[in-house]
Amino acid sequence: MYSDQWIRQGFTKTKRISLAGNEIEYNMWMNHEKEPVGISIHFEVADDFHYEMTYDSWIDFLHKELRMGQEMCNMNIPSYFCGKTWMEFEKRLLVNGITFQKIHF
Repeated sequence: MYSDQWIRQGFTKTKRISLAGNEIEYNMWMNHEKEPVGISIHFEVADDFHYEMTYDSWIDFLHKELRMGQEMCNMNIPSYFCGKTWMEFEKRLLVNGITFQKIHF
């Protein structure tokens, strides 16, 4: 997983931010200069699914999926995820050609 590499490099992650109650959360990974390098998205349901992608891939996804500038995307992320399942999210990643890694617990 990307996070294994980021941990080895000494990068840090932010606290989890809720996107849809306690069921969908995300956190950003920051390099030593406090610049974002990656995103982890956590679907905490009966079967936990965790997605990771580089920050550039995340921004690419937001622009393709939400069709807005970065500031507007950031404001609309919670409403985008409201009611989404991990299967729907993964399908949209694939449709948009986004490189990601997934782990299931």
